[in-house]
Amino acid sequence: MYSTMTSVMNTHRKILLYIWIFVVTSTFCLFLFREDIVRTTLSSLLSGSSPSAYILLFVLGALRGFTLLPSTLLIVAGLLFIPALPLFFIILSGIIISSLSVYYFFEYLKLDTLCNTKHRKFLDKGRVYLNKYELPVIIFWSMAPMLPTDVICYLSGTLRVNVYKFILGIVIGESILCAIYIWGGKAILEMF
Repeated sequence: MYSTMTSVMNTHRKILLYIWIFVVTSTFCLFLFREDIVRTTLSSLLSGSSPSAYILLFVLGALRGFTLLPSTLLIVAGLLFIPALPLFFIILSGIIISSLSVYYFFEYLKLDTLCNTKHRKFLDKGRVYLNKYELPVIIFWSMAPMLPTDVICYLSGTLRVNVYKFILGIVIGESILCAIYIWGGKAILEMF
């Protein structure tokens, strides 16, 4: 029974990994080879701060954790079309969902194996500090632009950090960083 259950879980992992690879590759190829379609679609969706722009940005933010791309790209795109306060809440909501998905599913998709083989020393050092100072490490890591938030989400998930403490740290750290990016970006855009 155990081997059958393990086999089913491995099949589910493979299917989810293949779906993830397909979506990321398709999106990249579409942007690479048919940029005109992507630009036209995005500009029509994002024009005038319509509800579709808010929904699109939210969905992209929620799925961003599976692509391992920084949320900064979405902030920059949103700065052009969406007012600061709604953009802040949309981006932060997307970050919360994507952080939870990395927290819960990173190991399930076996992406942890890739991270552990490539960045073992860095991850081991992160584990040591996270074990000692959970909340402060999560807050600092989340608001540090040079540290990928997905890594702290992964580490928190593997170390079974309390999910509420984890989300609190992500919200505090990312709120500070997003506020700086969004209102700072709006101020820069207004200067030109």
